[in-house]
Amino acid sequence: MDKRNTSIKVVVVDDHPLMREGIVSQLRRGNGIKVVGEAAHGQELLQLLDSVAVDVILLDLQMPGMNGPQSLIQLKSNYPKIKVLVFSMFNERRMMREMLRMGANGYVTKDISTEHLVDAIYNLQFRGYHAQDDAMRQLIEEVNQQQHSSEPEVLQYEKLSKRDFEVLNLICEGLSSDEIAPRLNLSKPTIDLVRSRLIAHFRARNVVHLVAEAIRLGVFIPRG
Repeated sequence: MDKRNTSIKVVVVDDHPLMREGIVSQLRRGNGIKVVGEAAHGQELLQLLDSVAVDVILLDLQMPGMNGPQSLIQLKSNYPKIKVLVFSMFNERRMMREMLRMGANGYVTKDISTEHLVDAIYNLQFRGYHAQDDAMRQLIEEVNQQQHSSEPEVLQYEKLSKRDFEVLNLICEGLSSDEIAPRLNLSKPTIDLVRSRLIAHFRARNVVHLVAEAIRLGVFIPRG
C-alpha cells in the first residue's frame, strides 16, 4: 500500500492567523494529508476534539490562555492515541526534552520546509515518532529510557488542575491576586490560596521563583 495515498487527519493549532493559514494551505497541497480543523489555542482545540476524529495535531507552544505545554498535558490525559507534533520557534534542547517527556511524539522548528513538515507528519502516523536529526533522536532515546526505568522522573506539573494552570498563567503574566480574582470570577482569598499551593507544589521560594520555575519547565511560555 502506498502510504501517501492514506488520508492522515490533521489539526493545526497556532494563535497567529496568517501562520496558521499558511501551514494549512501548504499541508492541503500534500498527498494523503487532510486538515480537518484549526484552533488558536488549547481551549479551542479541546472543544474541536469533541466532534472531530484526528490522527495528528500540529501544536504551537506560544499561545494565549491554554498554551502548548498545558494543552499537551490535557491531550495525553484525554486523547492518548492522538500523535502530537510540536511546531515551535524555540530551538532549545531543554524545551525539546520537556515536550518529549510530557508526551510529544516529535518536535520541529518553524524554519523547516513544507516537505520536511509533511515527512514529520507521516513519521508520526506510521512510526509513532519523528526525529529531525541525530540530536533529537538521542533526546527521544533518553526520554524513553527514563520512562521505562524502575523509578521514572515525576513531572512537577502532572497533577495540577485546570484552575491551577489558569492562575499560574496569570501570575506569570505579572497579575496580582486582586487582578486575577475578577478575571476568573473568584475571590481574592481563593486566588491567594491557589498561589500558595502553587509555590509549595513547585518548591519555590516566592512568586518570582515560581515564575522562573514555570518558564524553566516549559509550563509557561513568555510571549515575545
